[in-house]
Amino acid sequence: MKEITAVLLHALKLAPSQAKDYCTVQFAFSKLDEMVIGGRLLSEDMKSRGVNYTIELHERNLDKKKRGTPVHEITANIAKIFEVKSNRLSSINILIPEYNPSTDFAVSGKFVGQPEKKTVSKEVKINDEIL
Repeated sequence: MKEITAVLLHALKLAPSQAKDYCTVQFAFSKLDEMVIGGRLLSEDMKSRGVNYTIELHERNLDKKKRGTPVHEITANIAKIFEVKSNRLSSINILIPEYNPSTDFAVSGKFVGQPEKKTVSKEVKINDEIL
């Protein structure tokens, strides 16, 4: 959803060109009788409280002391997008897991902190065709 991507980029002070590298929005649905929150099945919880929204924010450069500002901004905007009333803001949860990109996060089979290996390609000609 473009709206949520825009909210996250703005809250984290990232340029729209960084969206492909920094922002993934995924909607994960659970069967109501297969998820427990606060010791209650989600099906029971929804009858009394409604829908819960959980955002996992993986941003390794987010200073621990400065997390409050983007968290408040994201919460307010998610509430606006999904029309969550002010008395239901407790249904919006944000998780910021800690990880070391050098050892805990890999893309294309390489940990983020690993330098790229340069490869040299050789042209091979067979019957004047380059393979």
